[in-house]
Parts: sequence; C-alpha cells; structure tokens
Amino acid sequence: MEHSDYILSKINKAMVSTHPFPHFIIHDFLPQELYDRLVQANDKLTNDNLNAIEKIEIPEQGFEKPTAENVHKAGTITYNMYKADDVHAEVESLLSDVKVKELILNKFNIKQEAHGGAELVREINIDLKPHTDDWREFVVHFQLYCPIDDSHSNLGVKILEKNEDSFTEVKQISYVPNVVWCIKPGDDSWHKVEPIKDMTEFNRDSITMRYFAS
Repeated sequence: MEHSDYILSKINKAMVSTHPFPHFIIHDFLPQELYDRLVQANDKLTNDNLNAIEKIEIPEQGFEKPTAENVHKAGTITYNMYKADDVHAEVESLLSDVKVKELILNKFNIKQEAHGGAELVREINIDLKPHTDDWREFVVHFQLYCPIDDSHSNLGVKILEKNEDSFTEVKQISYVPNVVWCIKPGDDSWHKVEPIKDMTEFNRDSITMRYFAS
C-alpha cells in the first residue's frame, strides 16, 4: 500500500502542460528502493531470453514472435512483465491499479472507458521520425524511463510543434532515471526520438503503458 500511495500522490501532483499538446512529466516516479530493484533486474535480462520476451520488432519487417533464429535481429524487444522478474510483476500490479488509470485519464479530462497494461520495452535499433501516435487507437501513452544512470540523456523523447512542413523542438524529456512522460495523442501530438543504433552496451529500457478506448 505504501508504494501505491506514493505513485498515486505523484500522479495527482503532476501538472498538465497544454503546449504544444496535452502532456505531463513526473520525476522520481517510483520509490527509489523499488526503482533500484527494477533496473537491477532489467540489467540481468538478456536480449535472447525467450522465456520472458513477449514479442520483437525487426526493422523494416515489423512485429514477429521471437525465436532463436530471429531474436538477434530485433530492433525492439518487449518483455512480459509477469515472466521477467518478481519486481516487474510488482510494478505491473501497481500500474494496473484502477486508481492509477482513473487519475491519469482525469488529468486529460478523458471520460470514456479505457483499458491497458504495462510492458517493458528495450530499444536497440530504432528510427522514430516525427509522429503523433494514433489517437483513434489509444487515448493515452505513458512511459517510464528505466536507465541505470543518466549517461545517455540525449536519447529522450523530443516534443515537437508542427509549422506547415517543418517542426520546432519545444522541449526534450531527457532519458534519465525514474522519469515519466505521458501524452494524450491527437492530431498535433508530434514527437520523436533520435535514431538509436546497435544499443547493446547500454539498455535503453522503458516501461510503456497505453490505454485503449474500450
């Protein structure tokens, strides 16, 4: 209950910015002791752990079921939170609390029913050009950065504003430990991440949670 109260308090105190689109940022989202256990467990997860990997995305091919033959080609690896480690299941249980969902939806004044769950995502090779996320598919995109340190802060998401055929960077949410960014997807929710290439010496891990309209 202590961890739950801490997380709920963090979300409740978050301030929503409306420029250039609705979003909020939370620092020190998880209690430090829980975050430390999480990143230590992440560090032990290998990129070929077929027992824990839910799916992989291979660049220019799309999502595939992981096998011993294709897992080394993965640009993005998604782990099942209940098969990775006990601490992942603990965090998933906290995030799946209906009170967490209600608070996040209320932050964006979303009244419709929604459902979703958390996934641990590791990015090795990605090239995320400016995009908005599909608001017709899901109503909230929530991401908790899970680096072990702040040595790769430049890998954080960039919030963009579109000006006809070009983009202006409004802010970058640095890829540093225990930071959450959360957006309400819409026609103007442009954002991107600088290309990540062969990221094998450092885990670009995040816990991602999307709420889909029910």
